Amino acid sequence: MRIVEESKGFSKSEGRAYLAARAHSARDLARVLGRLKFSGEVSGSWARGDFHLSRATGRSLSDLDLVLPGASLNERLQLAHEAESALAIAGSELRVSVHPSHSFVGMPLADQFRFNLLELLIWPSDAPRDYAMAKALLMLSRKDALETGLDAGLRTGLLASVRIKIGVQQSFSSKELDAESGMVAFAGYALSSRLTAPDVGLAQLAAFFDARAAETGQWIYQHAATKARRAEDCG
Repeated sequence: MRIVEESKGFSKSEGRAYLAARAHSARDLARVLGRLKFSGEVSGSWARGDFHLSRATGRSLSDLDLVLPGASLNERLQLAHEAESALAIAGSELRVSVHPSHSFVGMPLADQFRFNLLELLIWPSDAPRDYAMAKALLMLSRKDALETGLDAGLRTGLLASVRIKIGVQQSFSSKELDAESGMVAFAGYALSSRLTAPDVGLAQLAAFFDARAAETGQWIYQHAATKARRAEDCG
């Protein structure tokens, strides 16, 4: 991974050790899913290999997204619980989501941006904030729905965000955050140059997702609307 090789503060041996730790985490995940006899697909960063793994702690903040076509809601919830429990026993405390399909395939980029904004808005207050901000900046800088956040960051020069997203850097300096948030016109949790409404909050997001759920019948929109309303109620 080139971004690791070019990161400051890494000797060659430290870089090799970090890459080896990433490979070990991926193998551990594959073994756990094998023991669970998981017959679906892994999606997202754990499928692509650009998951977060903290250089400092060896822990990951990347959620594990699984796809199990045809599974009922109860079956998906049960699998998520079993996977989280098995991963915890193996030393990996990951949040697991099980989807009935590849939920974001074919979804308009503007809709995806709203999911990215929701994730940032509901990020737990006791979790590393800079990781959430880095991921949001990368995802909101994508030029199309097929581009990954990591590729967008490398293309646009959001290198601190890339390093934080994969885990070789833990936090932004104030200079880095000011520079990189400005590069994607990111302010007030809204990317005004790419979203119809520049003042997107939880209530607006819930209403948007409700409308899109009614239009498309896709469960992922209703799921997001529910999360937005719960977060607003708790806020």
